[in-house]
Amino acid sequence: MDEQSLNQVLAPLKPFQRRTVDLAFERLFESEGGSCRFLVADEAGLGKTLVARGVIAKTIHHLWDSVGRIDIVYICSNQRIAHSNLSKLGVGPETSKALATRLTLLVREMASSNLSRNKVNLVSFTPGTSFNLRSQGGIYEERRILFHLIKEQFPTTTGPKNFLQCGVGKKRWAWMLKWQCELDDEIKQSFLAAYEQNELKNQVAEFIENHCKRIRDRWPYELQQVRFRLIGRLRELLASVSVQALEPDLVILDEFQRFRNLLNPASLDSTAELAQKMFTAVTPEGHDVRLLLLSATPYRYYASNAELATEDHYEDFLATTKFLFRHDTAKVDELKNFFNKYWKAINATSDEFNEQSVISTKKRIESTLSKVMSRTERVSATENRDAMVVERKNSLQLEPYDVNQYRHAHAIFDVVGDSDPMQYWKSASYITQFMHGYKFDHLLKTLLNDQTETEPETFLKILRNNKANVLRRSDIEQWKKIDPGNAKIRDLMAEFFDCGWEKLLWVPPTVPYWRLDGPFKGMENQTKALLFSAWNVVPDVVSGLLSYEAERRMVHSAHLDPNLNYEGLSKQTATPLRLDGDPNRTSHRQFALLLPCLAL
Repeated sequence: MDEQSLNQVLAPLKPFQRRTVDLAFERLFESEGGSCRFLVADEAGLGKTLVARGVIAKTIHHLWDSVGRIDIVYICSNQRIAHSNLSKLGVGPETSKALATRLTLLVREMASSNLSRNKVNLVSFTPGTSFNLRSQGGIYEERRILFHLIKEQFPTTTGPKNFLQCGVGKKRWAWMLKWQCELDDEIKQSFLAAYEQNELKNQVAEFIENHCKRIRDRWPYELQQVRFRLIGRLRELLASVSVQALEPDLVILDEFQRFRNLLNPASLDSTAELAQKMFTAVTPEGHDVRLLLLSATPYRYYASNAELATEDHYEDFLATTKFLFRHDTAKVDELKNFFNKYWKAINATSDEFNEQSVISTKKRIESTLSKVMSRTERVSATENRDAMVVERKNSLQLEPYDVNQYRHAHAIFDVVGDSDPMQYWKSASYITQFMHGYKFDHLLKTLLNDQTETEPETFLKILRNNKANVLRRSDIEQWKKIDPGNAKIRDLMAEFFDCGWEKLLWVPPTVPYWRLDGPFKGMENQTKALLFSAWNVVPDVVSGLLSYEAERRMVHSAHLDPNLNYEGLSKQTATPLRLDGDPNRTSHRQFALLLPCLAL
């Protein structure tokens, strides 16, 4: 690939994508003492596939004159994604794309697609079918290839034919084996050489001699399991020699967190062992294979241990960095020490706090991680930092009622034996009535079942003294206004309801087909709001309070009976229009004028 062709591939990339391509390529191919592994963790939707295409182009340009054959391997979670992305990853007419979804089929692809004679090959695999092979019979095409590989090891073809038939019908299987099966000679010879030196040869021969001289209509379960295990090991052996024949120069792992079990070399799993052979392969020129990892969520991000006690985001992060550093324990330990130092620095008391120490440690961490990973956030993808997301920075007003909410919650938490609810109170209100599934919920149920009556009576006394700080059924039944009880939720309500959001059936169209009128008039710039929280209780509180307030306002605006209670609302509202089961309504053409849907 010449310089002009490379520039044509890189030209459509946005500046931030081009910077990522340049950094990833530099870390993979040009950095001295680098790990030859790099993670692009750009936020979803920022074009990681286009970045990978740019890295592929620079790789081909870099290796063109020094490598006889350039092999690019693309590994993704399923064949549908592979079909979709392979067309995007191709960088020119010199790239031959072969969608070999299984390593075991590479011996056929190498022969039929002339991969061994191409200058550049882009080959795709899926982990579930390429690495996870043991105890499985595989697909018929894999067994057909194995038949042609081992048939010459037996005096007649009857034994191996019956051994590999599995679920295919007798006549159909015999017909399939008559097909011409062109196999790559290099992989075939490598397989037979490995087969000769493997105890598997004797095990297969013994099984065929004892059980496959004649066709069986039914196989005993135990015998069938042994048969599948042997076929699975044959598939593993074929996949292993195929990895060596492929000679990958660059391996791309797309959304690798979906098959992270392949990244652990210490795993006793044969699946991970086979994958590691590809990840640690050495090219004929003596270079280590380069690994480019793509994932917007490469490890579990921070989550509250109070809610997700089984999720250890820190250990998951270290496991990812350990793989990127090629399991160099010294570098990982150094990174851990930096994090420990940073944690102590930012949590130091006011007398001991050292701003310079915090900044310098932060830079050391960034410098270490930037050697093996990069991430671009959506907001910083544009020059004005305004891409699709706008951060609201409204000043919040704390009300006396909000403080009373905390005092009430603290008293309840104290009597049930739970810790300070301050962290929950900052984000939600009426938390004692919404914290289903929490430790607090369990402690409260235990308390109420206490037969001593001492603790339950204390709890009931607190409730009686704080009636104004809890949601009461009578208030909701009478459609009374409910105080949000939290500065953040109060601010959220003001933004939604002051503009009349509750009157809209759907979000206003970005590009309307006609002038907006009625409740939609003046709402052109209204859009969705994205709310983040670390606590499971927050969505329940927010959705409960906001939906009730929306209903309350709609009831008042509809001029319904003011004495109508909450549960009686359906008695004064019209029955929704049914589009089925009514013989009097046979045509609904007018909906094309009423619904904002171009297809209608």
